[in-house]
Amino acid sequence: MSEDLSSRERVVLLTLLLHGPILSNSKKEAFRLRLAAPERDRLNALGLIVSVKAGSYRHRLTEAGHQWCLRELASGRARAGDSRLERNFYALLGAVRGRVDLPSMFSLTGGQPDQQMELAACAAYRRLRSEARGGVSLADLLDGLQAALRQSTH
Repeated sequence: MSEDLSSRERVVLLTLLLHGPILSNSKKEAFRLRLAAPERDRLNALGLIVSVKAGSYRHRLTEAGHQWCLRELASGRARAGDSRLERNFYALLGAVRGRVDLPSMFSLTGGQPDQQMELAACAAYRRLRSEARGGVSLADLLDGLQAALRQSTH
């Protein structure tokens, strides 16, 4: 399915995985990424995201979108028309795959309870921070961690 998605669509999905679960077009400056109508409509039609207009559009990765991202991390490859940056990204991803279980970093399946807790804490922190290495409220982090752990048990 990766071949069916444009470079921009792939970037949007992976950005939602890394910085989601919800992003809005109003945060486009922070991520230098704005999801315009053609890509937004296509990703919604494919069931990979859900977009809601509330002032600006807010985009959420669906379960199908989450699964697409996990498959892309596990086996995605550069395509013939990809930019040098994309080819380098996939080369790096290929090198890391042999050393790190990338899908387990972004889904709380498998692993020991301590690993699940650590992954959930890291994911909650990434969702809450507004800038790289930025601070987050401990109360918000705990809420995010509890929500992630509840979600992993369903």
